[in-house]
Amino acid sequence: MQRQTQLQGPLGSALRNVIDNRLKTLDYHLLVQPFAQKMDGDGRWRGEFWGKIVRSACLAYRHNPDESLRRKLDSAVKELLATQDKDGCISSYPKSQQLTGWDLWGRKYVLLGLLRYYETVNPSRKVLASAVRMAKQLLAQIGQARVVDFGAHFGLPSGSLLRGLVKLHSLSGEKQFLTAAESIAADGCSHLHNVFQAAAQGVPPAELADGKAYEMTSCFDGLLSLIALKPNPMYQQAIMNYYQLVRDREIFITGGGGLKDANGEFWYEGTTRQTWNDVGALGETCVTVTWLRFCQHLLRATNDATIADEMERSFYNALLGAAKPDGTNFMHRNPTPLAGDSFRYPAKTQIEGYGDHDCCLAQGPEGLALAPGFVARRDGDALVFDGYEDSLVNFITPGGQQATWSIRGGYPVNGEVTLTLTMGRAERFPVRLRIPGWAEGAEVACGRARREGVPGTYLTLQREWKDGAQVELSLPMKTRAVKAPGDSSHIAWMRGPLVLARDSRLGKLDAPCSGRLRQDEALPARPGFLLLRRVNRESLCDYASAGNLFCPDNQLRVWLPLG
Repeated sequence: MQRQTQLQGPLGSALRNVIDNRLKTLDYHLLVQPFAQKMDGDGRWRGEFWGKIVRSACLAYRHNPDESLRRKLDSAVKELLATQDKDGCISSYPKSQQLTGWDLWGRKYVLLGLLRYYETVNPSRKVLASAVRMAKQLLAQIGQARVVDFGAHFGLPSGSLLRGLVKLHSLSGEKQFLTAAESIAADGCSHLHNVFQAAAQGVPPAELADGKAYEMTSCFDGLLSLIALKPNPMYQQAIMNYYQLVRDREIFITGGGGLKDANGEFWYEGTTRQTWNDVGALGETCVTVTWLRFCQHLLRATNDATIADEMERSFYNALLGAAKPDGTNFMHRNPTPLAGDSFRYPAKTQIEGYGDHDCCLAQGPEGLALAPGFVARRDGDALVFDGYEDSLVNFITPGGQQATWSIRGGYPVNGEVTLTLTMGRAERFPVRLRIPGWAEGAEVACGRARREGVPGTYLTLQREWKDGAQVELSLPMKTRAVKAPGDSSHIAWMRGPLVLARDSRLGKLDAPCSGRLRQDEALPARPGFLLLRRVNRESLCDYASAGNLFCPDNQLRVWLPLG
C-alpha cells in the first residue's frame, strides 16, 4: 500500500510551521558555499548543513508538498552538483585537508541528502549518477585505509557512512558500495574497539567508544540497513541489545537522551542521572531525532509495538518540546536540569560568521517530518496504525483502490479515537492497531464487535471493509505517578503519552508534592498550552507546552520533590 499521511494535530501543526517559517525561509545558496569555496579548512563542520537541511526538507516535502519548497530543493541540488570536481569529489575541505576533521561526516550528509532527494522529490538519473561518482571517488581516496581511522570520536562519525553506502547500493545496484559497507561493519565503526561486537556482548552504550550518542546511534542505524540485505546473527543481537540498553539506561522520561558535556551529547547512564544537577546539559535534539529514526527503522523490521511506545513518548515530549511553537527554531540542549528550575534555550549560531546554523536546528525538522510515517505504515497487505493524532491517511488498497482513513478524537489529549474509512467497492484486507503500553482497559469497537486490547501489542482487524466503516478506540488516559529511577526523592506525572510539568505561568516550581494521586481534573483551555490538568490541587501542563516562550522568565520543572 502506498499512502500519504496528512497530520492535523500538534505534530502536524509543528511540521507546517517549520516548513513555512524555517525550511522555506533559508538561504540554500549559502549552504552550498562551503563546497564551492572549501570553507572547512579550519576543521569545522559547515559541510554537514547542506545534507541535514536538504534531508529534512525532502522528507517534509514528501508529506506536505509545497511548490516553493520544491523549487528551493531543486536549486540547492543543482548548485551543489555544480561544485562536484571532475574526479567526482564533493567536499567542503581543501584537497590537502580532505579526510581530516569532519570531512567524511559532511560528505556522508551530502550523500544522504542527494539520495533522499532522488527517492522523495525527483528521481533524476543525473542526481543518482553524481552520488555514485561521489562515493566512488571517496572510496578510492580512502584506498586501503579504514574509514574508521579518519575523523573525530574514535571514528564513529566516519563509520556512520554505513547507511548511505547501503542505500546507494540498493538504488544503483553497484556491489562495491555493499562491500564497503560490510568492511565498515566488520571494523565496528570505531578504531578504538568494535562497538557492534561489544554491544552484542551486552556492553552498556556509555562504554562504547567514547559514548558519543548521536554518531553512535547513526552507526547502529546503518547496521540495521545492512542486515536487511545481509542477515547476520551477531549484528542482529548487537542491534537489539543496543536498543534495549539505550532505552533502559539512557533515555529520560521525556523520551530524549544525552548528557555529560555542555550540550548533552553523550550516553552517560542518563536514565539514572536525569534527576542530577551536575552531569552536564540534558538531551541534545540531534540525539532525539537520531533515536527516533533508528527506532522507526527497527519498528518496521520487528513490528514490536513497544518500540512505537518509545517513539510516541519521544515525539510528543522531547521533540515537540524542542521546537519553538512558531517553527523558527529548535533547542540544542533541552531544559536543564529536569529536577530543578530551567528554561528552554533556542539554538544559537554554531559557527561564527556562517548564518544562524546549528546542528540541531538543521536536524530538528527531520524529526517532525518522520511523524507522518509513524502514524500509519505499510506491512505487506496490512495498514498499521502506530499513532492516532488527527490525520487523513490516504492509501492504495491491496486491490488497487484509492482510499482514505480519517482519524479524529483530539489525541494525544483525548483517548477516544474514531477512524472512518472512505473507499469505493468493498474489499478485504487487514488493519492493525497499536494498543499503547500505558492503555490499561483499552477497547476497540468495529461494527457490532467489541474487543479488549492488550497494552503493548497490536490488535488485528481482518475483515471486509466498506465505505463509511468506523473503528472506535477507547484508550483510557489515567494520570499516573512515575518514580525517578534510582532516586526515591522525586516523582513525575504522566497522562497517556504526555509528561506533565510545572510552568512558572501556572504557579510555583519548587513546592513539594505528594506521590499519591488524590485529585485529577481537566482545566479550561488556555492559549499556548496543549493540555492543562489540576493534579492534587496543582496546575500542570504538558511538557511540550511548559516553557514554550523560550525565555529565561518562563521556567519549567519535570521531576518534582516529594514531601
